[in-house]
Amino acid sequence: MRTGSNMTDFLVKTFVKDYENTGDIGVRTEYGLMASTVGICCNVLLFAAKLFIGLLINSISVMADAFNNLSDAHLGVDLVYYFSEEL
Repeated sequence: MRTGSNMTDFLVKTFVKDYENTGDIGVRTEYGLMASTVGICCNVLLFAAKLFIGLLINSISVMADAFNNLSDAHLGVDLVYYFSEEL
């Protein structure tokens, strides 16, 4: 396995069973599911923070960027569905 960031290594070792066997389609599917879930969580947190700040400073551009993050989170939900179907 390649060396990566400590957080990535932690997430992979925690949530992907047999993470070193990347030749297995099931393991690769678990990698995709984990990455999609992390992306959803990050985008939802970004949405909430940007919306709050946009409302606080009355900035339409910041609020619009918040909704862009929400649409990115929706894409992540689609990916989770796709990877779940592969398992």
